[in-house]
Amino acid sequence: MNYRLKEFLDHIYEKYNHRGFVSPDPLQTLYEFSSPEDIEIAGIIASSFAYGRVMQILATLKKIFARLGSSPADYLDSASETTIQKDFSDIIHRFTTPQETIGLFTAMKRLRSEFGNLENLILARKCETVREMQVVLVSNLLNKAGLEKSSLLPDPRRDSACKRLNLMFRWLVRADSVDLGIWKSISPSVLTVPLDTHMFKVAHLLELTSRNDAGHKTALEITKAFGALTPEDPVKYDFALTRFGIHPDFNYRDFHEEKNSFDSEF
Repeated sequence: MNYRLKEFLDHIYEKYNHRGFVSPDPLQTLYEFSSPEDIEIAGIIASSFAYGRVMQILATLKKIFARLGSSPADYLDSASETTIQKDFSDIIHRFTTPQETIGLFTAMKRLRSEFGNLENLILARKCETVREMQVVLVSNLLNKAGLEKSSLLPDPRRDSACKRLNLMFRWLVRADSVDLGIWKSISPSVLTVPLDTHMFKVAHLLELTSRNDAGHKTALEITKAFGALTPEDPVKYDFALTRFGIHPDFNYRDFHEEKNSFDSEF
């Protein structure tokens, strides 16, 4: 184990892994809810729409959650499919069409009716890897939506890093001051890093990968490197490390200053 690297990452985690550093981020929408049922639905929605400029994402989510009301789960359980179609017929987000939005919500309604919640759907398949869990989730959502594909649902059967799916699993499986940990039957040890441009850059700066693409294999390599330090929680450092590229108060100069300051102590 690289103890020096782990000490640095633990330092970054302790300093930056706080809810005060979340906004602006789709994750903040999950904090509006306290029920695990509502958080699950909110997590699937927020991660699915998490592409494009963050302010555009938050604007779309604000419109969606205003219509879902105080309990997204209750809305899906009680609203008819006709009502869902009427309520979300004008939701357009970049490449996402109203049909895809309506399809996602209709699919979640149908799967909740069949399994109680989406975690139960995943557990029923007895998957061994998070990738298998994602295939189960996406294939069932598409099937129930009556769609072959959707801009809201990355395809985990391809070489894509599936950042949005891995982000959602991080939010719902891990439990700390940032992540909510409502999917208690899934171990954080199986998670994969939600690889985006920010984590990709930090991983190169930390020499966790030398790969030049941000695909699934690279995400696995970076996850393995983190797993050597914290095998029980390999995506522990994801939120804190990506603050330098995402949060408006920080940038990569701050990251280098943190690293240089830490190194100077040795």
